[in-house]
Amino acid sequence: MKRSRAVRLALMGSASAALALPLAACDEPKQEVGVYPSAEACTRDGVYSADECRTAFDAAATANAEAAPRFASKELCEDEFGDGRCEADSYHGGGYFMPFMLGYMMGGFGRSGVAPQPVYRSRSAGGAIVTSRGESVGTGFGRQTVRAAATAAPQRTTSVVTSKGGFGTRARFGGG
Repeated sequence: MKRSRAVRLALMGSASAALALPLAACDEPKQEVGVYPSAEACTRDGVYSADECRTAFDAAATANAEAAPRFASKELCEDEFGDGRCEADSYHGGGYFMPFMLGYMMGGFGRSGVAPQPVYRSRSAGGAIVTSRGESVGTGFGRQTVRAAATAAPQRTTSVVTSKGGFGTRARFGGG
């Protein structure tokens, strides 16, 4: 085989592989969820009953106490979540700061059993609404289709952000 043809075939193979990677992400499992600022907004959406919405909100608020990202200073927290959007962590003896809960995400519309969890608006995610693990669930409230990974139950936060990353990077947060 001529060298030029071999190079062309190799390039075609590389291009095919490069195109296949983004397409593989399309096959990732998705989940339908509701993202709401309050139990009342959830009830107005008409998908869930008032009792389901209130129960899910209460569960998310309880999870927020354990799963919210923790920061060593109010400045670091506000760098991630915005001015005036952070409070002292009164749940774990103080000394840390955490974002206010923007709202909550609850189970799929087929009643798939997604655990209710708190959500926050993140500056580093371009203003997207994110879970305590940093998974994006969209930019607005209401019904959303999200990556199934975003619906993982919140976990107790055991790490604390103590500084921003260097060279223009931002701190990433998440439970674990």
